[in-house]
Amino acid sequence: MQEILPAQRLALFGGVRVAVANGLVELDRVTPPIRVVVANPPPARVSMKRASYCEYPVTIVWRARHHAWVDPVCTAREFVAARFPEALAAFLGGSAGTALRTPTSDLDVVVVLDGPPAPFRETLDHEGWLVEVFAHTRESFAAFVEREIAARRSPLLHMCGHGEVLLDRDGTGQRMGDDSRARLRAGPAPLSVEELENHRYLISDLLDDLTGCQDPDELVFIANRLLTAVAELVLLLRCRWLGNGKWLLRRLRETELETCESLVSGYRHLVTRGDATTFCHVAETVINRAGGRLMQGYRRGGSTAPNGS
Repeated sequence: MQEILPAQRLALFGGVRVAVANGLVELDRVTPPIRVVVANPPPARVSMKRASYCEYPVTIVWRARHHAWVDPVCTAREFVAARFPEALAAFLGGSAGTALRTPTSDLDVVVVLDGPPAPFRETLDHEGWLVEVFAHTRESFAAFVEREIAARRSPLLHMCGHGEVLLDRDGTGQRMGDDSRARLRAGPAPLSVEELENHRYLISDLLDDLTGCQDPDELVFIANRLLTAVAELVLLLRCRWLGNGKWLLRRLRETELETCESLVSGYRHLVTRGDATTFCHVAETVINRAGGRLMQGYRRGGSTAPNGS
């Protein structure tokens, strides 16, 4: 927790500022103001939790992870030392250790163990931070990465290749980081003809649904699926890595900023005003790069085996 001195002013994320004077800690933001009455004269030790239109004694525990001054790397390193003292290597991935960190960012920690209980995934709390643990042996890490690469989406490679090394007991961390960066640079494999046709068919089908839709609520759901499908096709045509949620947006921005802005603007215009013109135009432009719409003549064989395998 941070020791706050009288009249101290700190810049926080999202334009939030904290000012301390006369025993009052006040957090001003665009949303409703937050106030914490300091029980004792400053200096007072406080951590932070979201609240609005409320006054709390400082004895209430505020979540320190929302503070800009809390070092996520140190916190993650302390977590690994406390929970996994036998770990061979560990990495902090995700947004927490970067400029993209938000007040609700959690700690994505990859831990490499010498054997069981790895592999496993677990969500824990540490010092007010939510921690997502991805525990692996060296063998399980390699196997999981191969599956992720086949799907052209590899969170593990990104966490280890672009993340912060928290622990490297025997050189395992260095080797894993170097290998992850090399694989990320190589990029995913190009789409096969069949895979490309699958994407063309999906987008063609969604465009038809969107064009004929009369239900404004259905329109939103169709557009949401089409937004993701078009963004993924842009990345796949450029042999770039896919992502989920915010990571899909970030990867699209990095790859084709203009296309990304047009696609998002068109989608926003559709869901707020019901006008799909711009959104459909961007989708058509992207699918034309891949060979155009595909409906008639598309055929795929089926399987009677469980899960289609």
